[in-house]
Amino acid sequence: MSQQYKKYKQSHNLNLFYIILILIICTCSGQIKLREGEQKIVSGGKKPGWIFQTDNNFEVGISEPCASEAEARSRALFDARKKIIDRIGILLTKKQKEHILNRTDSLEDNIINTEVEQDIQTIALSRGLISVKAREYYIEKYAQRKFAEIEYFYIAHVLVPFSKEEHDALINKTFQETKNWFQKNYNQIVSSSGDDIKLVLSRIKKLEQACHSTKQIIGMKPDLLAIINRWESDLAEQKITYLDRISVIPLGNDQQIGTDRRLQKKIGIRLMLNNSPLQGVAVELTKDNKELISGMTDEKGEFLYYYDRPIIGKVKITAFPKIDDTMALSPIQFIFQNPIQVIVKIPELGINQDIPQNYVENAVIKCLLNNNIQINQGCFLSDEQIIQLYKGNFDIIADSSCINENLLLIGRAYAFDARRPDLNNELLEAKAKAEIKFIDPKSRSILWNLNITEDHGIGISPNAAGDNALEMLAKKIFNQVDEYFMQQFGTEDK
Repeated sequence: MSQQYKKYKQSHNLNLFYIILILIICTCSGQIKLREGEQKIVSGGKKPGWIFQTDNNFEVGISEPCASEAEARSRALFDARKKIIDRIGILLTKKQKEHILNRTDSLEDNIINTEVEQDIQTIALSRGLISVKAREYYIEKYAQRKFAEIEYFYIAHVLVPFSKEEHDALINKTFQETKNWFQKNYNQIVSSSGDDIKLVLSRIKKLEQACHSTKQIIGMKPDLLAIINRWESDLAEQKITYLDRISVIPLGNDQQIGTDRRLQKKIGIRLMLNNSPLQGVAVELTKDNKELISGMTDEKGEFLYYYDRPIIGKVKITAFPKIDDTMALSPIQFIFQNPIQVIVKIPELGINQDIPQNYVENAVIKCLLNNNIQINQGCFLSDEQIIQLYKGNFDIIADSSCINENLLLIGRAYAFDARRPDLNNELLEAKAKAEIKFIDPKSRSILWNLNITEDHGIGISPNAAGDNALEMLAKKIFNQVDEYFMQQFGTEDK
C-alpha cells in the first residue's frame, strides 16, 4: 500500500468523522428540551386580533386540548354552538342541548348538526343555525413532556359570524315553524274523540312545553308574546273541555258474598269518556281525611271498595287522570254518602215513673230525618235488650240479623228531683238527664256517646215540671245530635 493511499484513507475517515459529528450535533440541537409536565407552543404564529374581539356580530369558539387538529376544529365549533344557543336564551333541557350541540365524526364547518332530537325546539333551532358558517380558524400546536416522552396536542379558535340581523332572522324562523307545528297538533286535539286519555294529555303537554320554550326564544317581542298567550289560553280551555267529557258514575248499594261468606256491599266509581271506560286512572278513597284504599280503575273504568259493615259518614272518592307525574288534569271528586238505617230506642220516665210523650226520642228521630238518615222502625228492641246493649253485652242480639244490619241510637231519659226553689214559690223545678250511645252492633263498637242534663224544668206539679225538663232536654239533645250527624253525614266536605 502506497504512502499516498494511506494519506487519502486517513483524510476520508476524518471527513466521515466530522460529518457524523455534525449530524449528531444537529440532531441534538433539534430536540425539544422540556421538563416533566412542561408544555410549549411549537407552531401557530401570531394570534389574530379577532380572538380577543368583543363584537356582538360574532362569536368566538375555543376548543380544549385535542389529540388532532381535526378534533380541535370540531370542538371549537361545539363551543361556538353553545355560545350562540346561550345567547338566544332558550331554556332547553340537558338532553335537548346535548342533541343540538352534538357534532358529527367528520369535520364540518356548519354550526349545527341536523340529526337532533325530534321536537319543535331542536328542529327549529337546527334549521335556523345550519346555514351559519365558520369564517376563520386559528390553530395552535403544543408539545408536552409526559413520562419522558414528547406528546403533541392542538387548540383551535374559530370565528363565527352571528349578527343581530341573523339573530332576529333565527328567532322569526323558529317562531314560524313553532306556529305551524302548534296549529297542526292543536287541531288534532280539537278533533280527537278523546278516547285515549294518555295520547290527548301527551299532546297537550308537548304544546305547553313548546309555548314555554318559545317564550324564552323570542324574548321581549309583544306581538309574538300575545300569540303565545292566546295559545296557552286555548290549551287551558281544551283541558277543561276534555275534563267535562269524563263522566263519573257512582257505584253503590250492590251486594255480593265475600270470601268469608259474609254479605258485602260496595262503593266506588266508574269513569267513562265518550261512553268508553277509562282504565288505569289513579283513585283514592278517604274518610275524615284518612285514606281507606287507593288503586287504579280496571278495564271497565271501575274502582270499587267492598265493605261488610256500615261506613259512618262521608267517603270522598278522588280520581287523578294523568299521563305521568308531571302532567295531569284536575282531580275529579265525588262525595259518597253511604245509605244506612238507624234503630232509635230511648225510653223515658217521668217523675212518678209515668211515661211522658217521648220528647227525647222524637227529637232524635226528627234530627236524623232532617239529615236524610233512614229510621228503621221494623226492628223491635225490648227494654232488657237496650239495658244489656248499653252495658256492652252484644251477645243478646248475636242471632238478630235485623238488628245487626242497622246502627243503634239507644239509651234512656228520665226526670228527677222535682222541688220548690223556695217556700214562697208555688212552681216546682225539676231536672232531666239523658244517656245515649250510638252503636255499631256488627263491630260491637260505640261510635258516639252523649250524657247531658237539663236543670230548669218548671211546672205546677212534679210531673209537669219533669215533662218540661225532658222537653227542654230534648232541644239540647237535638242540637248536639244534629251537629254530630252533620259532621258525619253532611253533604259538604269538612
